[in-house]
Amino acid sequence: MNRAILALGMRTLGQRLVVATLLAIAAAGMLACQPDVEALRAKAEQGDASAQFSLGLMFGNGQGVPQDYAEAAKWVRMAAAQGAAKAQYLLGER
Repeated sequence: MNRAILALGMRTLGQRLVVATLLAIAAAGMLACQPDVEALRAKAEQGDASAQFSLGLMFGNGQGVPQDYAEAAKWVRMAAAQGAAKAQYLLGER
């Protein structure tokens, strides 16, 4: 990280500390925004079409879970079968 800060032209200690602090805050914010995959999966398994669609997108993009296109398709199809328009649209695009 020190090389990245230097590459940005942050040569003084004060500049480095500000950038390092901002990077730490951004990383913490990204971790806080991570969805609770297990709670989402529980809702999806109970038949929540919105949760199924969200879980499908997560698997398709590898967001918070390993990327798995077969698992993504499974969840999106389940949501589409319940009438979720976004899921139906996504399947229609493919």
